Amino acid sequence: MHQVRQGVHGDNVTIEVGRLYCVYGMSLSSGIPLYLLCENERDWYPVPHYAVFFEVVDNTLPSDWVYVEDSYNLGRYALLPKAWASDPCFLEKLVDGDLMAVAAFSDIKENYGR
Repeated sequence: MHQVRQGVHGDNVTIEVGRLYCVYGMSLSSGIPLYLLCENERDWYPVPHYAVFFEVVDNTLPSDWVYVEDSYNLGRYALLPKAWASDPCFLEKLVDGDLMAVAAFSDIKENYGR
């Protein structure tokens, strides 16, 4: 099994070559495209990963995604689920384990079939 070892923030990651991942949002940070995904199905929040590590197998954008500028801690530009995009601190709340944000993201994951 091949794995990418270092993530956007220099931390260890466990994405696997050949595995399918659901993208829960996209952002552009310092000109670099990032995909927001969960490394494991049980993760309660997605983390950014360099888009260059992935091959897109379905280029259909979810109908509930919206364009966001100056998204808090995601970079200058982003495409995010509407429920997420309406709260500039949504990702931070997810990471902190905020129950309402975790429940909202759980709904997003369920809607995307993951």
